[in-house]
Amino acid sequence: MEALKASEKVSVIIPVFNGAAHIRSAFDVLSKQTYDNFETIFVVDKKTSDDSLKIMEEEKGRLSDVKVIVQQGDTKLGGARNEGLQASEGEIVWFFDVDDVAVPELLSETVRIMAEKNADVVMFNFIRTRSADVKPPSGEFGIDEMSRNEAIAALLHLELPVTAWSKIIRKKLLTDNGIEFSFGYAEDVWHTYNLVNKSEKICFCEKPLYLYIQNEGSICNTDKNRNIRGKAEIDRYAKLEELFSGDEDIIGVFKKRSALIRIRSAVHMDKASFMEYARSEDCRTMLNANLHNSVSPEVVLFKVAPSLYYSFVEYYLRKIYYKDNKCFRKPKKA
Repeated sequence: MEALKASEKVSVIIPVFNGAAHIRSAFDVLSKQTYDNFETIFVVDKKTSDDSLKIMEEEKGRLSDVKVIVQQGDTKLGGARNEGLQASEGEIVWFFDVDDVAVPELLSETVRIMAEKNADVVMFNFIRTRSADVKPPSGEFGIDEMSRNEAIAALLHLELPVTAWSKIIRKKLLTDNGIEFSFGYAEDVWHTYNLVNKSEKICFCEKPLYLYIQNEGSICNTDKNRNIRGKAEIDRYAKLEELFSGDEDIIGVFKKRSALIRIRSAVHMDKASFMEYARSEDCRTMLNANLHNSVSPEVVLFKVAPSLYYSFVEYYLRKIYYKDNKCFRKPKKA
């Protein structure tokens, strides 16, 4: 793609559903950005019943360019982001989550990297935390530059994030290729793999630029949605396998790694639902097709003792992977 300037307009797209408790904080975060050339687009679910719209009207004067759109239909989070993209005017887009926190230099750092490296996508490191007061580490950090194939491999090895908010994207990449968010859960998994699939260069900024606030009541963390989330992630990776089926450079590693991701995703479900999936014909067919000759201790444990596998992985996710104040990747200094 053609080179971008380090001063291109950015469209910050923020879906909102009953987000009144976080609106003022979002304005605080954006008003402190050291990058000036951006617009803010709030897309508010029409079923919102709190004071989100009222607070936006009160606060919008704090930023120079604010749009508020009331989302039509029942297209959920993915649809809200799509509507925001359609209304955007920037050359670069960033899908920010209203209940999280970005460091002041997030936009200036990532736009600079995109311009200097001529990247299609710039992803960034982040910290999972329950506190908005956590201070990210300071200093000079590295930048990983990857080709399309290298970035897909990194995604499959969980070395790059799939979350919608952890990257800035050239708008032209999305619009020229018709890349939109799907509706329902795990919509960012499908979106991230599709945009990386169409990219020539992807960069990852090692510096943590974002606080991913772990809210117990958020859409992905409530108990009633655990089964839906786990099943959705499994379905997304099954469809992605179809997407890459004709790609000889990718499909071999994709089948093996995505199978591992699917059985791990099943741990998001409650134990009874996990066991139902582990014993299902779909799961057994997938294991036989993708991991039939694997001697990995993880795969063997899943096959012979799925109940024990569930307990072990659930503990690992809760106590280690999602540990409070932990970076997605250990930051590498420049």
